[in-house]
Amino acid sequence: MRFVSFIILSVLVFSGCGNGESDMSQDSQRYHQKLLIPLYSYPFVDDTWGSVVSLKQNNPLLEITVIVNQSNGNFTQQDSNYAEAIKLLSENKVRVVGYVYTSYGERGIAQVQENIDHWKIFYQEYGLEGIFFDEVSNRSEDLEYYKNCSNYAKNSELGRVVLNPGAKVPQEYIDAEIADIIVTRETTYENATAASDFNTPSNGTELGLLLYESAGVDMARLSCSYAKEHVFGYLYATDDGFDGNPWDSLSSYLDATASMALEGCD
Repeated sequence: MRFVSFIILSVLVFSGCGNGESDMSQDSQRYHQKLLIPLYSYPFVDDTWGSVVSLKQNNPLLEITVIVNQSNGNFTQQDSNYAEAIKLLSENKVRVVGYVYTSYGERGIAQVQENIDHWKIFYQEYGLEGIFFDEVSNRSEDLEYYKNCSNYAKNSELGRVVLNPGAKVPQEYIDAEIADIIVTRETTYENATAASDFNTPSNGTELGLLLYESAGVDMARLSCSYAKEHVFGYLYATDDGFDGNPWDSLSSYLDATASMALEGCD
């Protein structure tokens, strides 16, 4: 899910730190769908990051997790704009995870750990809660690799872990509960509805759904209903993507999706 954003920097593309809703039980949190938003734009260039804050303020009971991405996870110093933006999101109870790619299990584990270290060193104090691992393999033989990635993040006190294979995984990935969320569908709405193979969430791992290039009448309702039908606890659907990067601006029907998610996608 890596895309280049043409802005000041090249930026691409959910739990700890007291950001959970204190007045909501675990059961009530799982009653409705939640949002997982890839926020791959550079902070404060436009109103995108502020719009996510406003979305949370207008829907305080809706859990929102955003994925932030500084230089595809490859950075060696803090960017003050990212620090300020992560702090703003966290203070408004938006959960934040940082992007790290894994090249489908082929990337050296030391490189992955170095990226995790830098997210922790430079941004944990501002409210970063965890790591979003992208380009995740769905091969059984790579499960141990992702256990190592997840354990390293958790031992680094970045305990909210999201894996993105973007497709169905062997059920053992989910049953092992190495991640809070596994994105098992990243595609267009049309392709998603044509699929017939689905995973089943476990008590400790929920499923994520990311839909792009999904434009049309009543798409918020359609995508939310699809998420509910196939037990995706986290969703995001956007009409963006025809420009090559679906994650550099917010969905035009995000507000509608948020309202429907709070209602259980009914």
